[in-house]
Amino acid sequence: MGKDEFDTLTLRGVKQAEEAAEKLKSKNIRAIYCSTAKRCEQSLDEILKVKEEMVPIHISRLLRPKTKKEKLEELQRRVKLFLADLECETEKDDEVLIISHLPIVKMFEYEIEGKADFWENGEIRELNYSK
Repeated sequence: MGKDEFDTLTLRGVKQAEEAAEKLKSKNIRAIYCSTAKRCEQSLDEILKVKEEMVPIHISRLLRPKTKKEKLEELQRRVKLFLADLECETEKDDEVLIISHLPIVKMFEYEIEGKADFWENGEIRELNYSK
């Protein structure tokens, strides 16, 4: 299997993206931030199919997958940089959608809530981040 085969959504991944899109359809999302990975962009496409209103979309390298060489401290620094950018880009009570990868979202949870629980693949969670 080549790298591209791991970077695209499987049939199960497409189904999860469609289910996520339905769950997010009624949310008042003010902006979407998405990883540069193709599978995340495919998930974004499924969400955009059901969103009725237009929202700004930001593709961010800070949300890219963790590499094998990347140390935990480097990943944490990347997440903190993203959160600092988010503070500048959004208003206090804005709901934003972040489409990324398990190590990234677990680090978000750790930075925001001080813990990192078990996450299911394709799971949607709300994290309350206040500035």
